[in-house]
Amino acid sequence: MPYFVMLKDGADYEINLVEFAVQLKQRWPMIEFRQSLPGETVILEWTIRNEVVCLDGQLQDRHGTLVLDEYPAAIAEFAVWYRNFIPDQYRLFVYHDSDAELEVEIRNDSRPEEIIRGLSG
Repeated sequence: MPYFVMLKDGADYEINLVEFAVQLKQRWPMIEFRQSLPGETVILEWTIRNEVVCLDGQLQDRHGTLVLDEYPAAIAEFAVWYRNFIPDQYRLFVYHDSDAELEVEIRNDSRPEEIIRGLSG
């Protein structure tokens, strides 16, 4: 089931799409980007596959909304990396699709283990 990684309500931050794609490629060299269809709300789509992770991701808008599909361990690792991409003044959260009220804040000092525990309820 998908997880959403989003800035807190009303954040005015905008992702630099080129920089984001370059940083993704540096962190996960095996990444494969897919072309989105015209008219879709997805502005960047990718798959990361290796012996441990099989993560599908989408950047939904320029304001940093991600949709990630994988198990909590991979989501947590990706979310911690993403926190380092987002400037410190913005609050960042992970939400699980099956329980919209379940939110886990990703802070600058968050560790994947903490996020996994938070997503487990």
